[in-house]
Amino acid sequence: IEPLVSRCAKLRFSPLGRDAMQKRLLDIASAQDVNYDATIYDQILDRSGGDMRRAVTLLQSCHTFYGDKTPNVEELSGGVPASLIEPLWTAVKANNLTEMSRLIDSLTLEGYSAATCFSELHDIVLKDAAVTDAQKATFFEAVAAADKCLADGANDHLQL
Repeated sequence: IEPLVSRCAKLRFSPLGRDAMQKRLLDIASAQDVNYDATIYDQILDRSGGDMRRAVTLLQSCHTFYGDKTPNVEELSGGVPASLIEPLWTAVKANNLTEMSRLIDSLTLEGYSAATCFSELHDIVLKDAAVTDAQKATFFEAVAAADKCLADGANDHLQL
């Protein structure tokens, strides 16, 4: 609604720094008597993407569902587990269409959306030092085109 949007202030918050988020998250955990291994806090920070609200909510979910046991942060965050998405990236790099098709079927049957898979692949590709900048650019252009098709109502399975 254009008239309404023109009267609203658009606030765009930049992601918080990891050190500041980690300090605050550990303060909150300490105040709530939550004691997890440092790797759990790192996973929470990785999954929150600089959003402190998301990090606190994820910490709360970990404590609610797992108590003092080691939580599965990947599962609680709604992201695609590395055990499912990394083999897909390996198949893409190897240009193995049969394996890609099998893994995409598996992701689809597990209920993961194409948008979520694209987001996870984005992070993996950015961190992959073996991929050149030109290859990354080509990959991201293809993902952007597929994402537009998804926004236009295309099938998740076909876009993956």
